[in-house]
Amino acid sequence: MWSQSYDRELTTNNIFDIQEEIARQVLQELKVRLLPEEQAQLQAAPTQDIEAYQTYLKANQLVVNRNYDEIVAAIELYKEALRMDPGFASAHGRLAIAYNLQRVYGNIPFEETQALMKRQIDQALGMDPNLAEGYAALGLYQLDDGKFKSAIEALERSVALNPNLTDVYNWLGLMYNFERLNEPRKQILFYKTAYEIDPLNPFTIVNRAWASAIEGNYEEAEYYHQKNLRINPNFLNTYYNHAMFKVSPPFGRLDTALQYVDMALAINPTFLLSLQGGTLFSATLEDDRLAGFYYQELQQKFKESNRYREAVALYNNYIGDFTDYERDVLEFYEQSGAQPLVAVEFTGLYLYGLATGNIARVLPFYREFDPELFEATLSMPSKASIDKAYQLAVLLSRSGDTAQAEVLTRAVCRFAEASPQWLIGGAEDVQYALYQSQCAQLQGDYIRLEQLLRQRFEHQGDLFYVSPELLVLERYFPQAYTPAIQGLHEQVRAELGRQRENVRTYLKTNNRWNPAWDATE
Repeated sequence: MWSQSYDRELTTNNIFDIQEEIARQVLQELKVRLLPEEQAQLQAAPTQDIEAYQTYLKANQLVVNRNYDEIVAAIELYKEALRMDPGFASAHGRLAIAYNLQRVYGNIPFEETQALMKRQIDQALGMDPNLAEGYAALGLYQLDDGKFKSAIEALERSVALNPNLTDVYNWLGLMYNFERLNEPRKQILFYKTAYEIDPLNPFTIVNRAWASAIEGNYEEAEYYHQKNLRINPNFLNTYYNHAMFKVSPPFGRLDTALQYVDMALAINPTFLLSLQGGTLFSATLEDDRLAGFYYQELQQKFKESNRYREAVALYNNYIGDFTDYERDVLEFYEQSGAQPLVAVEFTGLYLYGLATGNIARVLPFYREFDPELFEATLSMPSKASIDKAYQLAVLLSRSGDTAQAEVLTRAVCRFAEASPQWLIGGAEDVQYALYQSQCAQLQGDYIRLEQLLRQRFEHQGDLFYVSPELLVLERYFPQAYTPAIQGLHEQVRAELGRQRENVRTYLKTNNRWNPAWDATE
């Protein structure tokens, strides 16, 4: 629509002036009128120090791949940029974000990260109250502090100030996933928006794949995963996300998922997500060798990480010993004041209560997350609280509070009946069958429970979730572990055995098998 040549001399003193001049000329030719706040944004240069700006841009690029070593290098570059220009507000904001990513992908204590982030956020927003990066960092800080509403408000403020920050759309999508606020349509919208803005960014591509998967368009999801593997082969999150894609319904392929876990570890043996995924997938496969290997690596290298704390209970439940969970997770919650944030963390509390009988120790976490679940007038739990409502009904029943357990049972069953109206797949959605099976178990309808578990396993490919549920029934609910359910469990274990052999064959073929594992058989 318009072009013009600029042949002026470019110096460190005039680069931002030229940038603003070109932007204004383009806006004038396109007849675009800016609002007052947009005028101010156009005039505001992030820094007058070109070396600080170049250092800042290098740091921004380093965090893209979410590689831990590169995140650490980016932190040092942000610090260097701030040494050059202490008033560089955007660098303060990005440094706070990098501290958060360092903890997410590393082994940094929670309290240390929050303190470092808070200092940088205060400086960033103190220098520029309308800084998009500052609000992005604030949203992540508040999310980790368990303040979901405030976190969403901060992240939405960030994208309003700068609609091109694709990471923020990705984080908003994460906030609206099934484990947080249970709004899959909003999650899909944010992931698609990020991809439209930056279709070459490895994180927007992997989340665009998830948007397709949530919609049930699995062929399209596979396309985006393969695109990312092709153009960003060293972006390790693609391998992990593809593993999660393959392990989920309708595939249920734990063996394929473990292959992708191993591909990532072949590139980086200390990739946190793959060590966590390897622990969960191999424990579900009931493979003592692999599960023990991944778990020990995860525990030794990432004991301070959320990913380790998420995996401990499921692994400890598999081996029947909750010593690590009590020491590394419960004591962490109680001493740090941190809150469980995702569904798997509450599942850990639930399993610990079932295994140890120490239900009184875990109930306060449920009460703090959603006190409405303890109200006698509860009609239906929220979409964010449905799994907690089911778990709490079981725990309260075992603790002797049968009245509130009955209130929750009715609420869970009402939710199950109403859920098709908001589930993407309606009554055919695997989540609907899951909610129905929770209701059936609470009502003691074990014939219906077996039918639903069989449907999820045989027709919906829900092996990853059905197998642990059957193990829980076997260990903690003898009255529900009927002969029919035992028969189903035998079928499930036969499939697990076939997939275990596939994993062994893959690892041996690719020289990734440890001969010492043979001695443990």
